[in-house]
Amino acid sequence: MKLIMEGWRGYLVEAQQDIVELSNELLKLIHQVPGFESVKFKNKPTPRRRKISFTDVGGRGDRHKLNTRLASSFPEEITVIEDGYSGGTYKRVPYSFQEGRVGKEGTPQATKFEENLANALNSVGGGCTTNFRGAGSQFNELAADVIASSGATFSGKCFEKLPNKGVELSQLYAAQGVSSKAPKTDLISTDNAIKISVKKEVSQFISAQGEETAAVYMAVVENNPQIFNKDNVPHLAELIKKYFSYEQGYANLKELDPAQREQAQTIRQFFLKRIQNPKGLTINDHLVREALLGEYKFAGGPEDPAVPNYFLVWDENGSGKLFEAEDFVTFMQQKHSFGVRGRGEKRGLAFRGEKAK
Repeated sequence: MKLIMEGWRGYLVEAQQDIVELSNELLKLIHQVPGFESVKFKNKPTPRRRKISFTDVGGRGDRHKLNTRLASSFPEEITVIEDGYSGGTYKRVPYSFQEGRVGKEGTPQATKFEENLANALNSVGGGCTTNFRGAGSQFNELAADVIASSGATFSGKCFEKLPNKGVELSQLYAAQGVSSKAPKTDLISTDNAIKISVKKEVSQFISAQGEETAAVYMAVVENNPQIFNKDNVPHLAELIKKYFSYEQGYANLKELDPAQREQAQTIRQFFLKRIQNPKGLTINDHLVREALLGEYKFAGGPEDPAVPNYFLVWDENGSGKLFEAEDFVTFMQQKHSFGVRGRGEKRGLAFRGEKAK
């Protein structure tokens, strides 16, 4: 028994050493592919790790290109996972790719930058002093410029990021299969009075897959007093979830022959019209409102902490604009466009809304 155990320990040590060696081997192979010399480990390889993680690989197209090149060059060692861009296995050891910050070193990551904005708001308002890490201290000056430009003061308030933890979905959204509890509010004062949605250069304000599109549609129609007969609402919601799925084959037009492409475009237009015009009414204004605020998405309704009452729009030049929620909703209701489009790869169709050009 002792000899067996000692042999097993020896095997484990050898296997653990192999993980580190394989990680370094794969990184060298990646660096040999032109354009990917800056790829690095997301997590330093150690004997205890069971997966190799890389970052600074670039967008999905870049990751797909790298995976394709690796698999064609080393077919016996590399196996690419189904979506073609997330990663694969190298000599049976799993690896993953992440976009990272390649080519974006001078630009703050938008979600993390929200904490820089919180620091700036707290400095101006005087309610507290914070030093959230955010996107890095190098972007504190940009955050200060944005807040100064926006005119936001909120004297005496102290802001922080609103975490997903504690956010609960409404029964309506949960019943449609929505799982994301991401709040529409990004920054919230500690007394819950000020709830700010932060947006970088308003463009797209909704990109919802089947379940969330069905929930948004049902929420708007079920709560619209102008629509008396709501009998067919659940049926259309089920059709949205069914036909928006990737398996239906309507998401990637490039993979379809001309006849199939025409059918896919017809399907997309059918759902766009039905979502926007139930019972002959045009409900775009209501769709915009629910997409921006989520008044029916969260368990607490319009007063839920996850529903914003302000919007802060910023850009990389340090410009910032602060809107009360009602004003921003009105602005977007007057200047928006909707569409049903593919989200790329294996993610099916999405109901998308963006600021009209």
